[in-house]
Amino acid sequence: MAPENQQEKNGAKVRRAILPVSLGLLVVTGGVAAYQWNQGSVPTNSRPTEKAEANAKKPSPSIRLNTDDNQVKNTTRIQAKKDESKQKDIGLKCKSEKAMAEPNLLQDKKSNTFAFSLKEHALGEVYDDAVDLVDVADIEKPIADLVVDQSDIVLPEPPLWLGDFSDQPIHTEMTRMEERIGQPADGEERSSDNGTRNPSGEQPVYREPSYIPSPLYDILSGYAATGDSYNVVYYGKNVNAHDGRYDDIMKLFTDSANQLKTQADAESILSYQGHANLQLLLSLTMDQPDIKTLREETEKSIFKRYAEAEADLYAAQSKEKERAEEAKHVVYAIGKYNEQTDKPLDMSKYHGADKMLVNLANKDVKSEGDTTEALNKYQIAFQYAPDVARESGEKEKDVLESMLTSQKEAEKEAEEEKTEEVDALAYAVHFAESDISKAVILATEAVERGDSTPEAKEQVQKLAEKLLAEAETFKPAKEEQAYEILSTRPVIAQEISRIATERKKALLYARKAEQLLDSEKYAEALYYASESNRLYSKKGSGGSVAGQAAKKLLDQAKAEEIHTQLAIYRSISSASSVPNEYRQQAEFLQKAIDDYEKGMRENNLEQSVRLLTSAWQHPRLQKFVEAPLREKSQALLEQAKAIRNEKPQIAEQYLNMLLQISGLDNGVKESAKSMLHENHTY
Repeated sequence: MAPENQQEKNGAKVRRAILPVSLGLLVVTGGVAAYQWNQGSVPTNSRPTEKAEANAKKPSPSIRLNTDDNQVKNTTRIQAKKDESKQKDIGLKCKSEKAMAEPNLLQDKKSNTFAFSLKEHALGEVYDDAVDLVDVADIEKPIADLVVDQSDIVLPEPPLWLGDFSDQPIHTEMTRMEERIGQPADGEERSSDNGTRNPSGEQPVYREPSYIPSPLYDILSGYAATGDSYNVVYYGKNVNAHDGRYDDIMKLFTDSANQLKTQADAESILSYQGHANLQLLLSLTMDQPDIKTLREETEKSIFKRYAEAEADLYAAQSKEKERAEEAKHVVYAIGKYNEQTDKPLDMSKYHGADKMLVNLANKDVKSEGDTTEALNKYQIAFQYAPDVARESGEKEKDVLESMLTSQKEAEKEAEEEKTEEVDALAYAVHFAESDISKAVILATEAVERGDSTPEAKEQVQKLAEKLLAEAETFKPAKEEQAYEILSTRPVIAQEISRIATERKKALLYARKAEQLLDSEKYAEALYYASESNRLYSKKGSGGSVAGQAAKKLLDQAKAEEIHTQLAIYRSISSASSVPNEYRQQAEFLQKAIDDYEKGMRENNLEQSVRLLTSAWQHPRLQKFVEAPLREKSQALLEQAKAIRNEKPQIAEQYLNMLLQISGLDNGVKESAKSMLHENHTY
């Protein structure tokens, strides 16, 4: 029966002893404890009773807690009730029940013992609210309840034992932090399979028990110590300012991120790991200036590789056929890259594409009459190809004059000195509904040729905004042309030009990804498809190319050695636009190999076996895990055998774990089972 129910049944108000936290440990170990009594309506003498003095001199028996297994007997409560009645009869002075206050440890002058008081007193002062140390032998004052007092009583704590923990089971820093990072956020749907589902479709054999992860800093510093910069960034990318040692984490993170870019830049042809490095850096969303700068530099690095590759491809294929659009893309890519960097590419990289571009623009004017595309090509050549800039500028001026001449004839009433500028703007507005691309070209030409009034500039921006908004509805060739126009004319607002540049690059990358997929270059195809989708998810490469490339890479990885497999899985998991089924497989396999490598490095046998067991979950890794798992499990069995007499609980923990592990030969399991049986029999 619970204490409160006993109180109601017996009609007595018994006392509660409150044990301070710091004294609680001393009570458990047999030390001296101080108690605070809350007597409720039970009266208290102004001085300790003679019986209490006598009891204080007696050796006290062990203090027993009032738990469910050690309830205060009803007989003692009845006796307490009788004692209460006697005290009332003789008219003892009582104090009214008061709210609990901070106790003071004082010295009782009369009994020379320590007691608690609920008032503040000078040391040695005579007081009437003292409660003496507990004498549990006195059945007239039974202990009805014992609770821990967590008030700010400062008492000496027992010293902390700093013994040797080397033989104890431990968990090192690189353990389950990855699992915590990968858990769904609040409100997200959680899988009903408790985390045991294998997205690859291959049934895992064993699921290692979960345990508390180490702090994020310890996880990342552990990876940094082994030179694994990729995992420092991969597992640290969700860090926030509330994480402990945030500044230290960010230093580790930033240093590792810079190392990833340096490693990738050093490769003339990107490896699987190089692709993964750059893709991971581009996926970072942190607002820290260093990380933003690094991400921007990574974007430039990718664009540079694309521009150089396209120029080399153009040089190799232009002798075979006239590559019209490729010439424009080569000049645009190299020119745009040079515009964004202080280390421009050599103009010889054009391999004649700049001259080809001007010739193609001439053909657009003469044969096809597509003046909008002709003006677009002339502008790209003028802006980015110094060797043909003068020629393209003159050609562009001629086309514009021709277009304006017919318009002048229709507006003879206009003032002669302003005809050219006014006509260009008016002409631009005239085309705003029928050909918005041509309207933007005409408006920008008017401003660049002298009409720099606020009204003219405002008109240019309105037309540019209209073109950017409507471009998404155009056919592919016209849409790409719109982004070229908006990103190569200096008078257009910087933000509009930036968005147009990103969309143009996304379309370039999407086309490149398709070409690489057709050529069975799956890692490169995924790389460009990922960046295309990141820059312009609405019209980029999308999931089709990325999905096909990821599927092929997963198939290819089966035949590779384990480190190459890891790089492939990283390249898939770090890419954008990869369908979930392939991303989850890659992440699962990446995690399994991480566990394998940590298990191979781990010196603690128990932890090593746990990690290798986790890696064993995926059948395609079992050929790598089998031998080290058997070896380390046998060593753990021997360790359990060596400590079973001195540390039986730890030995039993090891043996129980060995019995749960799939992949072990029956010899180890039978030995573990036999040892457990011997321990229990003994």
